Amino acid sequence: MRIAIDAHMVAQRETGNERYILDLIAGLARVDSENTYTLLVTEPEAVSKLEGLPANFAVEIVRPGANMPRLLWAIPQVCRRVQAQVLHTSYFAPPVCPCPRVVTVHDLSYEEFPEFFSPRDRYLLSWGVPVSCRLAARVIAVSTLTKQDLIRHYRIQPEKISVVYEAAAASFAAPVPSEEIDQVRVRFAGGRRYILSVGNILPRKNLVRLVDAFQQLITDGTIREDTCLVIVGQAQWGSSEVFRRVEAYALQDRVTFAGYVSDEELRALYRGAEVFVYPSLYEGFGLPPLEAMASEAPVVCSTSSCLPEIVGEAAELFDPYSVEALTAALRNVLNSEARRHELVSAGLIRVGQFSWDQAARQMVAIYQEVAGLLATG
Repeated sequence: MRIAIDAHMVAQRETGNERYILDLIAGLARVDSENTYTLLVTEPEAVSKLEGLPANFAVEIVRPGANMPRLLWAIPQVCRRVQAQVLHTSYFAPPVCPCPRVVTVHDLSYEEFPEFFSPRDRYLLSWGVPVSCRLAARVIAVSTLTKQDLIRHYRIQPEKISVVYEAAAASFAAPVPSEEIDQVRVRFAGGRRYILSVGNILPRKNLVRLVDAFQQLITDGTIREDTCLVIVGQAQWGSSEVFRRVEAYALQDRVTFAGYVSDEELRALYRGAEVFVYPSLYEGFGLPPLEAMASEAPVVCSTSSCLPEIVGEAAELFDPYSVEALTAALRNVLNSEARRHELVSAGLIRVGQFSWDQAARQMVAIYQEVAGLLATG
């Protein structure tokens, strides 16, 4: 079987989407030596990031790389040339394609919180994703919640949607040398203790309330000068309010916006954190809490959307719309070493229930079924 995978997000610093496709490819490489894969990228840098794959994997730079011509012309042309039997994309699929399409949808945040998106992005997503899902032979949802959202918003037939969970990459469970932890502590926290949050800086990530809660913890004496807040992620549309809030509290020396960090730095940041906090208002899966659990960081997590489905009882949960609830959850964990140990132990058990190898095996079965649809007409 010949599978083409749209991996254009590799080397694009799309964080969650890039992490998804890299981890899926790594899982497929571990579990499937029989089928052949053509990975479609747009950046030369992506070729180096995908080095070392088995012989049944090939990487091809697609031109033109811009979204519209890539989907309308370049990808179908490559699929035709390599005689692909299945094409796997994320969110958008070519309207005309020589083989059946599998489309992964991570979340429908643009439908749930349209005010958090630019008019252009909102229009493209709310038009293009439902069309792609209807054209697809199979739709992959990364959580039960995303499946329910696809049914509710787009009336996609339930039997057409398969839930395939993501997982934390195995690298997050590997020990990190203490000198690397010290290096990121110095670079991003000025050598101080730190509370960590990871995710692109978007309104739905709820970082304004996190800054409010951090200020309350300073005011009530829960944290002192030796503790700061480190936020990892790229600033995107509508992110300016959180920067204004930091300035309003005069917290520029206590809150670090780290931007995009390398995988090595991220692993070290998780390992060195006093607590990891994820205050998001909406996620399709929510990978950072699992990465933090794998890294033995205690997790404080929002109860919104799919997050209780993912973290189970292995996190200190809170209502993300309440600054007081977020503050109390952080206080409970910061003030109790016993609670931190309890969360770390529960997190290690929870993260073990998700596996990229298992996800890859599910995907291979789906590819085979979809390719069978091609063979039978």
